[in-house]
Amino acid sequence: MAETIDSFDDLLRVARAQAERQRFLFVFLRAELPEDAGPEQEARFAAGQGGALAPVMYADKALHELRDFATLRAESQRTADHLGQGQEVEPDWDILLVGILAGGTMREPDEDQVNSALQTMLRTVREGRSLAHLAAFDRDGHPVSFG
Repeated sequence: MAETIDSFDDLLRVARAQAERQRFLFVFLRAELPEDAGPEQEARFAAGQGGALAPVMYADKALHELRDFATLRAESQRTADHLGQGQEVEPDWDILLVGILAGGTMREPDEDQVNSALQTMLRTVREGRSLAHLAAFDRDGHPVSFG
């Protein structure tokens, strides 16, 4: 029977039940209106729909380093505050994109595998390709689907 994932914390619970050691890959995205947006796109964006997704930061963590969504969100805010100090940087995010890279029962994926997978996730976002194979959550830890 497949587990229902109704929150980021549900995802952590399901992952902790797996035998393989895992690395969580995170890309924090901000929804923004493209510069060449027309009036219809502007109206949809103002209503909370549409727009383009842009990566603002990314990270990876072992499963044992993750407590819950609230802790991850607080850590992301501390990181964003640090990145934005004294700069005109807008590090706030709207959507958390999550990939999970499994290793084996005795080891986590190595650094090269993690870096390669993160770069693939970033490239997928930047090129506007489908994100359907990745989990996504809003700032409250609720699942987001891309339709």
